[in-house]
Amino acid sequence: MNLYLINQILFPFFNILFLTSVLGYGLILNQNLKLDNNFFFLKNIIFIQGLILVSFFSIIINFFIPISNLISIFIIIAGLIF
Repeated sequence: MNLYLINQILFPFFNILFLTSVLGYGLILNQNLKLDNNFFFLKNIIFIQGLILVSFFSIIINFFIPISNLISIFIIIAGLIF
């Protein structure tokens, strides 16, 4: 099978997987901090919070060990589980 065709088929599924993982981290942060989402008047505040939390974890991990594909997979799976 052509590699270009495989990429065209799998790309949307991987995007949904990664975005769902970021939303999972945003929900974790939103549930633990109990922020008033109406104060900011943003529709996608949970996604923004998830991006901030994932980037914070990645920076902390990167201080100690370089981020590899395996560590990225663990970060994505943890966001999907929670």
